[in-house]
Amino acid sequence: MFLEQSLPGERSLPRYLIKYLLLFVGIWTLLITASLAWTAHATSKNLEQLALVQARTLSAKDVLYRRWGSNYGGIYVNLATGIEPNPLLSDFPDRDIRTETGETLTLVNPEYMSQMVYAMEDPSLGIKTGMTSSRPLNPKNQPDDWESAALGLLQQGEPDVSTIEERSEGRVLRLMTPLKGEAGCLQCHEKHGFVPGDLCGGLTVVVPMKPYEEQARSEIFSQGFNHVLIWLFGLLAIGLGFCQYAASERTRQRMQNDLIAASRAAEAANRAKGEFLANMSHEVRTPMNAIIGMTDLALDGNLSPHQKDCLETVKFSAESLLGLLNDILDFSKIEAGMLEFENVPFSLGESVETVMRSLAVTAHKKGIEFLFVVSPTIPDGLLGDPLRLRQILLNLLSNAIKFTEKGEVVLRVEMAESTDGDCRLRFAVSDTGIGISESAQERLFQNFSQADVSTSRKYGGTGLGLAISKALAEGMGGTISLRSTPGQGSTFTVELPFAVSPAQAPMPPKVLFGKKLLVVDDHPLSAALLVEELRRLGAESLSCAAGDEAIQRIHEARHRQAPFDGVILDGTMPGMDGLTTATIIREHLDAQMPILLLLTTVDPGLQIARCQEAGLRDYLLKPVAPRQILLALASCLTRQAWDEAHSDPVDDGGQPTLSQVQGNGYHLLLAEDNAFNQKLALALARNKNWKLTLVSDGQAAIDAVAQGDFDLVLMDVQMPEVDGLQATRTIRQLNRERGRDIPVIGMTAHAMAGDRERCLAAGMDEYLAKPIRPELFYEVVERFLRQSADPREGGGTSRSDFGAQIADKGNLLADMALEFLRDFPETLENLGRGRNQGDRRELEMVAHNIKSVVGFFQAEEAMELARQLETCAREDRLAEVGTLFEDLDAALRRLRQELIDRYRLAG
Repeated sequence: MFLEQSLPGERSLPRYLIKYLLLFVGIWTLLITASLAWTAHATSKNLEQLALVQARTLSAKDVLYRRWGSNYGGIYVNLATGIEPNPLLSDFPDRDIRTETGETLTLVNPEYMSQMVYAMEDPSLGIKTGMTSSRPLNPKNQPDDWESAALGLLQQGEPDVSTIEERSEGRVLRLMTPLKGEAGCLQCHEKHGFVPGDLCGGLTVVVPMKPYEEQARSEIFSQGFNHVLIWLFGLLAIGLGFCQYAASERTRQRMQNDLIAASRAAEAANRAKGEFLANMSHEVRTPMNAIIGMTDLALDGNLSPHQKDCLETVKFSAESLLGLLNDILDFSKIEAGMLEFENVPFSLGESVETVMRSLAVTAHKKGIEFLFVVSPTIPDGLLGDPLRLRQILLNLLSNAIKFTEKGEVVLRVEMAESTDGDCRLRFAVSDTGIGISESAQERLFQNFSQADVSTSRKYGGTGLGLAISKALAEGMGGTISLRSTPGQGSTFTVELPFAVSPAQAPMPPKVLFGKKLLVVDDHPLSAALLVEELRRLGAESLSCAAGDEAIQRIHEARHRQAPFDGVILDGTMPGMDGLTTATIIREHLDAQMPILLLLTTVDPGLQIARCQEAGLRDYLLKPVAPRQILLALASCLTRQAWDEAHSDPVDDGGQPTLSQVQGNGYHLLLAEDNAFNQKLALALARNKNWKLTLVSDGQAAIDAVAQGDFDLVLMDVQMPEVDGLQATRTIRQLNRERGRDIPVIGMTAHAMAGDRERCLAAGMDEYLAKPIRPELFYEVVERFLRQSADPREGGGTSRSDFGAQIADKGNLLADMALEFLRDFPETLENLGRGRNQGDRRELEMVAHNIKSVVGFFQAEEAMELARQLETCAREDRLAEVGTLFEDLDAALRRLRQELIDRYRLAG
């Protein structure tokens, strides 16, 4: 019971300790009992052996008596002593003799002497002897059953035979030893047929066991007392041991409880941190969605230089803020242990191209050559985490661009090592920037660390990008390293392991084999990489560094009757640029010469318009991927044959051009309950000539998919009634029944760990975090449109339309303000109804929508009040709202009046 007691405030010890104590006591008791039983058994056996030794001693002494008597003819005893003559020697003439003194003596033979000796023993000892034979001369020596059996064993050669019998007087030990014919014995018994060495009979000794049993009981009692003492001392030791263990167990439990409490507190802190990060992500990304999206749309309008400069400043600041937000969120996820990695099939080429395209504008604006090359020995289909790979490359490449003022930034992807089904890739990002000193390299991968404080002031940044990249690389099982020389540049190298996907892209078509191509580029590395890629695709390729040199080479080749089959021109060469060179070639050398222009992403609309005015319709925006070059060259070199043989470029591994995706009349479904996000999506779809159907909840999206035919579904996650996740599951079921797989892309302002996994687990194909970036939005949507069902027939825009396509969105902000004013009475009515009915779910949705709407107009007061109301409704704390409803109502009314005054609208 003492083990069940515990100190105040402590939990009782678990019952398994009591069970262990009882088990130990039982085992100890069993061991002591077994030891005592074995001791008693051994004592009994030892005393039995002692009795047997005594019997053998008596028998041996008797045999000695008999042998002496037989050897010397026996003993003559005076009859005056009262001895009776031996009746068995009555026929022996010398039995009785008379001495000279007149005394009469009688002969006592060995047998008779033994009987008289044993007769003189103390009867209380209970020891008896006797002689028996299978041919007894004395009827008294007739053997009983045991003696007959014993004689048989002696006849077989046994040295002696013993047994313990139970008798009325107690247990006795019987021993029989052999009597064999000797010379002395045969003096009397030869006439009876006995011969020397023959078994004449057996000498029997009976020893009572009672004295030995009493001795055994005494010794067993003594041993038992000793065992009891040992058992008691053992119990004491067990008790003391368990008391000590119980004390240590209590201490361990106390420490464990403290650890559990601390762990729960840490988990609660992590949950609070995660919720804060999720809310922060949602709160910041929602208005950022409006800022960046609307700025992009406004920049497409007819603006004065001052207006365009102001809007570009807004966009740059918003993107910088979004980058800072992403860094802080990623850092917080790493610190909280919430960073997760996935293992999904992906295309290495597409991932690298996506990163390069997203940073191309920044690089080209600085006049930096932005290049990448992927080793042809690397399989394109891999298994891993493409999102984290892109994040690492974005961090390294953006840093390289930031710290490089002239020259180039190059990404090289090579095979580090390869085994069956696995590979380890090396991603090397090289630049010709300012470089990093050795002392600064040691702390470069630490949190909030930069090479130089002055550098931080000049270039900006948080110092988290490389620390996050290192954590991501190590989390994926890879490494990151740096090699740098101040003033010459740096090379960051990342090695990451991947599994090779069973599904690989088909081999590219051999449309360039035997073709002779001329590459014109003033940047030697860019030209060398392009020439190497063309040669790998089977073409004979040469390069030159200027437009006039290209014209001279084309002229000389025509003169030698070995003309070039096509020309690839860099669009931004010094002196004679690519467009001028192409115009001269077409007008003065060969009007049908296939020419492919490589343009930068700086003001692409103007460059494309100039190309179209010059009659050039084949161009690509740098940086270019091998498959883009292959597709574009195949199109301009063998346009008719290519169109007939490859009517569906996607099936042959090629990538459709932007005009192909634009001009196919795709029909999209948007499930979004926020009117402002709806208008943004409509504007983005209008730019691509996509048809967009709007629904405001998940059930409506399900109904629309069941009744209509869509190429892609954009699904908001948080919607009333049926949310986006449930709607996606139902749509997937409908798709299986109809035998068609419609891509579903999720959209949410949350961007925390687990959000992407929940979306993908529900059946979504991809996940976009708000605020929606137009370039990322277009990239994802176009990728899935290319992979979806057969393209729709219908009017679309040509490549020339893309260059000049600018929609009129001057009244978009006013339209959205008008939308807010039109819905204002209903908003207040929903807010009041939710308050009166105490409907927590209704209030949460109303507050969520109000927060998104007023956040678009940067109404901080109203947005904060709506956020507080949403949190109270979600956590069922409506009793704590106080004057929150009245404050929110007043703030909404002030915003209404401000919008009326700002846009001169009718209230």
